[in-house]
Amino acid sequence: MAKREAWYERPTPPNMRHVHSVQQFVNELEGAKEKLVVVDFFAPWCAACKALFPKVVLLAEANKDVIFLAINFDENKALARGVGVKVLPFFHLYRGAEGRVDAFSASVSKVQRLRDAIRVHNTPRCFLGSSPGLEEFPDVRPTPEESEDTEANTLRSVG
Repeated sequence: MAKREAWYERPTPPNMRHVHSVQQFVNELEGAKEKLVVVDFFAPWCAACKALFPKVVLLAEANKDVIFLAINFDENKALARGVGVKVLPFFHLYRGAEGRVDAFSASVSKVQRLRDAIRVHNTPRCFLGSSPGLEEFPDVRPTPEESEDTEANTLRSVG
C-alpha cells in the first residue's frame, strides 16, 4: 500500500516553497530582493494550520509575484522561536531592505487579515537613484549654511 502524503506535502505553486533550515530561510529572503515574502509557520498536528493551508495555497496562486515560504515548526523550532513564533498558525511578511513588515496569527475565519496584509505590503516601492529623465534636473544640494541650520533646528526640536 502506498504511503499517503501529508496535507502539508501536497503540490504547491512554484512561488510557494518549504523551508527546512535557517540557511535556506536566509537564502530565500536574500534571493527575494524587494519582493514580498509571506512566511507561514505551521505544524503537522495543528488543526487550524491544516484548515488554513489550502487557502494559503490559493493566495499563492492568486499572487504570483509574492513568494510564500512554509516552515514546519516541529522541524525548525530554534528558527521559529528565534523570530518570536509562539502560536500557530503564524505569519511573517518580509519586504527587502524593510525587513519584517508584519507579523500575526491567523485562522480560516481570519484569512482576510492575510489577504489585507498582502494587499497593503505588495505595493510598488519608490527608490532614489538614477532613473531616466532625472538628468534634466540640476543637482540640488543644500549650502553648508543651510545644512547647519537644518542640524540646529533638528537638535532644538529633539532636545
